[in-house]
Amino acid sequence: MEIQLPSDIASVATTVASNKGYDSVADYIAALVKRESEQELIEAKSSNYQQSPEWIATLRQWSAGHPKTSHFVDTSREGVYGDRGL
Repeated sequence: MEIQLPSDIASVATTVASNKGYDSVADYIAALVKRESEQELIEAKSSNYQQSPEWIATLRQWSAGHPKTSHFVDTSREGVYGDRGL
């Protein structure tokens, strides 16, 4: 596959590739594309963990239906697991 770059971009790419230790502009561009695609994959996975406004509203509604606690509740690891040896 051959890609034609404008001469000013090709010049910059050649300089940057050389400065970064790549053997060729093609290797440098391949590394850029790989890094970009990996970043997009990471972003796509993390977006699955983002909570939608509907989910948040449902959770808040569910939470509001439970009594409030007016005393201290120990949620530390020791408080939760105590003497179970975990």
